[in-house]
Formats: sequence, structure tokens, C-alpha cells
Amino acid sequence: CPAQPPDPAPRPRPHARPQAGTPPAREVLAKYSRDKVNRSDDAVFYARPRLAESADDGYKARLTALYAKYLKDGDRVLDLCASWQSFLPDEREVWLPYVEGCGMNADELQMNTRLLSSFVKDFNGAGKVRMPLAPEYFDVVLNNAGLAYLERPEEVYSEVHRILVPGGLAIITFSDRIIWEKAVAGWRNADPVHRVDVASAVLTVDSRFELVERILKPTPRVRITTHRQLRELPQNCNTDPFYAVIARKL
Repeated sequence: CPAQPPDPAPRPRPHARPQAGTPPAREVLAKYSRDKVNRSDDAVFYARPRLAESADDGYKARLTALYAKYLKDGDRVLDLCASWQSFLPDEREVWLPYVEGCGMNADELQMNTRLLSSFVKDFNGAGKVRMPLAPEYFDVVLNNAGLAYLERPEEVYSEVHRILVPGGLAIITFSDRIIWEKAVAGWRNADPVHRVDVASAVLTVDSRFELVERILKPTPRVRITTHRQLRELPQNCNTDPFYAVIARKL
């Protein structure tokens, strides 16, 4: 395996000094759209590791291919709402010198072999959404299957804007799998196109990001009741749908 190139601009771990807060974003979701079936404390709900697969192989392959398309050698990456897997492309394909994870469960984050560092953050808690990260440090911020659970997504993405370098990318991806009781009403009650619209609006509400690409790859859910149906089913017909919104910091 060829030696990896040196980090072109090594910097210490990006903990932030106290700075003026980012002005609050205008609202995308109405107050009632932020409600949840299960209103219990998220920190308690996610206290135990959840190691179930969040998507099937087809979805994972599409996600990794999307990352390979937009990530470039030398990028510093934050995986927002991270868990025990990040689905990043192989290091021989894209060299990422620094990948940090922010999630709800410390054990899950420690199991994620692609993370060099991580921290636990409850964006729905009583405190501020501000992360202990320096401004304009990360080149790309990922969020796979996490937007559905954010009660204050506008504030979270104001914070994402703060920590991204100028021209940095925010990539939001999701399928139709959710933890129903913990997803906000505005997500539970929306169809896939509307969910893509919500993700787009969260990013562009204050004209801080410009949209780069929207991806909608719905997949018909086929109910299989016989062996014949199973044999005749196309190989990729029953894969999870794939949706993505990519935006660039202005």
C-alpha cells in the first residue's frame, strides 16, 4: 500500500475557544411539527448501544458511492448524529486525515473504527446546540439518518455552518427507516419528497448554504408471499430507498 501523503495543514484537535454565538435561524418546522410520540429524555432513551443495521446493503453502497463522489483527499470530516458505522469510502480511495463523530452514545462511537475522535451531544436537550468545535475547521459535515430526530434542526445547521470552512459541504442522507417514536411529527407525517424539501429548507433557510444536488431514489416495497415471487424479484428491487441533499456553505 503506498504511503499516505502528509496532512497539508496539520492542526490540533478542533476544540473551540469561547466566541460569539451564531444568530438563531428562522424556523422551518412549526412548533407542532417538532412533537414526538415518545417525549422521554433522549439521553436516557439512547443510553444503551443500538447496534442494529440502519439500512440494507444497497443503501449502504449508494451512500458510500455518494461520499466517494464528494469527499476528496485531505478533507476533515465531522459525522453528525454518528453511530457505530460511518460508511465512508476505503482509505485507499479517499484519504481523510481527520474524521470526528458526534452522537448520542459513547459506546457506539468508540466502536466506529473510522473515527479518530468523538464526543456525545444531545441536540434536543435543554442546553444550547453549540458544539465544542473551532470555527471553519471541517471541510465536510455528514448526517446520515439523523435529521428525522432533531427538534431544532435550524439551530443545529447554523452551528454546522459555523464549523465548516468557506465552501464546505453539508451532506444529509436518509432512507425510510426511522425510530418512529423518536422522529419529529414533521418528519413522520411527510412523504419522501416533502422530507427532501424539509432537508433542503433547513440548509437554505437563512441563505447560508446553496443547494448542490438533491437525490431521490425511491424503491417500491414489494410484499413477498410466495417462493415464486422471491425468485422473480429483481436483485435490487426491494432495496431501501435513498434520499440525499448536498449543499455548499456560502
